[in-house]
Amino acid sequence: MANAVAIKIGLKSWYDFIQLLSDIGLSVFRELNLRDYFWLFLGYPLTLGLGYL
Repeated sequence: MANAVAIKIGLKSWYDFIQLLSDIGLSVFRELNLRDYFWLFLGYPLTLGLGYL
């Protein structure tokens, strides 16, 4: 569900991130914007954690 919401609002999901990483390598980190970093490394894990509770 978190991935669907991310795609709906235009953020990168982990699936997108891994696909880009396999396609273009480490330069993927230049392709991401600040919102994507915030979502992937803070928002997404918090969403999963709260969903567990």
